[in-house]
Amino acid sequence: MKAYRSKDPRKMAQYEIMIGLANDPSSSLYNKDGSHHRDASHHAHFWNGYSYGTKYPHLVPGTTSIMYCVWRAGVDFKTTETTE
Repeated sequence: MKAYRSKDPRKMAQYEIMIGLANDPSSSLYNKDGSHHRDASHHAHFWNGYSYGTKYPHLVPGTTSIMYCVWRAGVDFKTTETTE
C-alpha cells in the first residue's frame, strides 16, 4: 500500500503529525500504560485505521474529511510497523 498523499497541505500536515505522534510512546495517542488512547475523535479514527485497516467501513477513500487522513495515518503506521 502506498503512503497517503494529498494535494491539500492541511491534510498532509495532519497526516504527518499523526505519524509523528504514533512514533512517540509518550504522546497523546497512548495511555500511560502504553495502550491505545481513544478519547478524542482523531485518536479513535487513527486507532481504527491501525486496528481495522482498509476494512473499516465508516470512512470512504478520497473523501474531503480531515478524519480520512487521520484514519489513513493509522493504516500506514500499522503497515510500516509490521514491515520493520
